[in-house]
Amino acid sequence: ALAQLPVDELAEFYKLQSEICSLGVATASDWLLLLQASIAMSDSQKFALSGQAFLDAVNRGLPVKIDEVWRSILEKLDQVLVRDEQILYRLQLARIFAGLEPESKERQQQLADITLLADAKAVKILRFAEVEMALGNLFSARACLDQVRSFDTNYSGLAEMYKQLEKSEQIDRIIVKANDALIGRNFDEAKRRAEEVFSIDPNNFFARRIIEQVEESQKRPTDGVRSEADRVQLKIRRLEAELRSDRKSV
Repeated sequence: ALAQLPVDELAEFYKLQSEICSLGVATASDWLLLLQASIAMSDSQKFALSGQAFLDAVNRGLPVKIDEVWRSILEKLDQVLVRDEQILYRLQLARIFAGLEPESKERQQQLADITLLADAKAVKILRFAEVEMALGNLFSARACLDQVRSFDTNYSGLAEMYKQLEKSEQIDRIIVKANDALIGRNFDEAKRRAEEVFSIDPNNFFARRIIEQVEESQKRPTDGVRSEADRVQLKIRRLEAELRSDRKSV
């Protein structure tokens, strides 16, 4: 039983189960073990994060048969998702509960109430996504936008936010190439990539930093590097001379 595992083994189990659930072939049973492990760890944050990831998987089409075990876990999850940016996950849970009890007026009223609340707070999720983009957490930003889209595909400002995210993702890909060029001391390529970013975002901090690093690297004394290179070339010339001499002797 998970609850009987030592703390370190339980933490390792949770880590491995998280990796399994990150795979596209993960089943509902895999997710159930992950959520049960987080409950056994008494870690509400891990439980909330794992629960949100599970609901994202359900939203993408993961088939789940809700029995009493699942229902108990989802009810616990509903109690820990209390932050504003988690309201759409609560809405998803409310829809599940309302579907399980279509005759329950209480469940239907809860669904109606949370729908109204979600409509009011979805704008906060968009703002949170904007902050995540500014910090470079693009995966998290896309998850936020996908939440809002699952709630209302035509939600005000959503389309513009997706365009902004796509631009940020494009810039991120170019910055990675610029950094690779910088590490490889291909300064012209690094600078060209930075200029490419400026054409998209004239005030981009990361591109400006790459330009500064290129200029610093070009100003840095390279006598030691050149001397080493000269020694290598000298050794090669000596070896070539010795090889030619040996051939003449033969």
